[in-house]
Amino acid sequence: MQNSSVSPQAPASLIELSAHTRAHKKRMAWAAAMGNGLETYDFTVYSFSAVAIGKLFFPSDSAFASLLLSLLTFGAGFAMRPIGAWFIGQLARTCPAARAAVRGAGND
Repeated sequence: MQNSSVSPQAPASLIELSAHTRAHKKRMAWAAAMGNGLETYDFTVYSFSAVAIGKLFFPSDSAFASLLLSLLTFGAGFAMRPIGAWFIGQLARTCPAARAAVRGAGND
């Protein structure tokens, strides 16, 4: 009869467990860095093309008004990220994590 409390994939020693934890932390740090890099790239591309976006999506007699509306849209997106993170954080504290993730993705 097998002991059900020990998983078949359990590390044989504490050294292997430590190596597994280090590898997991490295992978998580790499994923976080890639996510931040992509977000920075997104905002950089938007800011470089703000003039063209202003002319195409916010036509006006004044080029300054078009640019200002385009940059206000950029600012709204920049401000909503921490607000959304706070909201999802509150939701995750009150609901199970899977339910919060589904709600955060908009798939209720």
